[in-house]
Amino acid sequence: MVLAANRYLALVVDLEHSGKAGQTADLQLELTRQEIFVSGLLGGVALRYPETIELSLDQREFIPWWGAWRQALITGIVISAGLGLLVVWFLLGLLYAPAAKLISFLFSRPLPWRAAWKMAVASLMPGALVMNAAIALYAWGWIDLVRLGFFAVFHLPIAWIYLGVSPLCLPRPAATERVKENPFASATDKNPGRKGRNPFASEE
Repeated sequence: MVLAANRYLALVVDLEHSGKAGQTADLQLELTRQEIFVSGLLGGVALRYPETIELSLDQREFIPWWGAWRQALITGIVISAGLGLLVVWFLLGLLYAPAAKLISFLFSRPLPWRAAWKMAVASLMPGALVMNAAIALYAWGWIDLVRLGFFAVFHLPIAWIYLGVSPLCLPRPAATERVKENPFASATDKNPGRKGRNPFASEE
């Protein structure tokens, strides 16, 4: 039987894993006798029940528990997702920084390593905005899970394009003319305005 379902998530009880309930949502949790079978667009995986956890699906126990812990669980998920994105951006910045450094070197643009990391992190923002828009469209039901997967794959090259173009926008180093001093020149040659004394001139 299907305990609860919408287009995103379904909770099904099928003790023998017969598959009679079918796939009713993008992500389906199927409770069997020995394991939880998680299935989705890319296939399914079976997870054994934890031996230390006892989960009751009785409405008299589950609904009060969910009402008491709902806000805490949602807050924890949001905070964990935010911290996870920050960690991913930090690591991707470290991964992309050598590419920004190499491009700036090839086109004679001075770029310190710290600035290269900042540029790499900033290049991820346009792709992140596109992915956030795709998630919003999926939440509103305007696109399905397949199209969301396409957005997840193709938002990555957006960062690569920005990473390749951004170093070219850096200013070129200022051209400085270095005047090399002639070590064999006399004091008069170095300073033409100064008149040297002729040792062969008379006292007159």
